[in-house]
Amino acid sequence: MTLPIKKHRQNLGLTQKALAAKLGVSLPSVVNWENGKISPKGKNLAKVKKFLASSSPAPKKAPKKVAAPKKRGRPKKV
Repeated sequence: MTLPIKKHRQNLGLTQKALAAKLGVSLPSVVNWENGKISPKGKNLAKVKKFLASSSPAPKKAPKKVAAPKKRGRPKKV
């Protein structure tokens, strides 16, 4: 049985590393689950089912602030 882990992870904007951290498992476990080499079992299966039932996207990174351009030209005489 192949679970739609990869598709759901991508829809939420998570990397494999982020998903592994979120689930408390190793990165190779996530990779193997997504490739269908192994299936999660026991506690990990419960974690994956809970993840698949979630629908909240990953928090978006705040946009980088761009510095205002420096003014050019001569300084004004007072």
